[in-house]
Amino acid sequence: MLRLFWKNKRPTVLLYLILIILLFVLRDDYQPFLLFIRKFFFIILVCGIIAFLLIRTFRKTASTGKRIGILVILLAVFGLIYYTGWQLKLYDYMKTYNVFLHLNKVEVSELPLTQNERIQPLRNIYSMANESVGETMDVSLPHLV
Repeated sequence: MLRLFWKNKRPTVLLYLILIILLFVLRDDYQPFLLFIRKFFFIILVCGIIAFLLIRTFRKTASTGKRIGILVILLAVFGLIYYTGWQLKLYDYMKTYNVFLHLNKVEVSELPLTQNERIQPLRNIYSMANESVGETMDVSLPHLV
């Protein structure tokens, strides 16, 4: 099969050329999906492993009661992940805490003097940052000093 595929040089080269052109032209369609995967990779991985293990256990059990129990456990685990991650904003907190841990913290001896700097609300900073980046980029919380 592979040998037959590579013997037809012209269709193969044409197919790969079309694929490369499509990858370049349609990148604004698939790039937000790739950014979503990159942003939530850990949660997707944990949910996939939990789902795989529980569904495998579900398929091996014979009794109906245990199967219903496994489905309830599966729904409870995903509900807990959703509630703690998005409703309580724990995932955003962990991202911010990770940034804080890796900051180069330096003790200042005295506070700097500011004359005419305007204090901006956090939502204003966030909305100005969203306006200045493209549609395919995601803005994180600003690192305020």
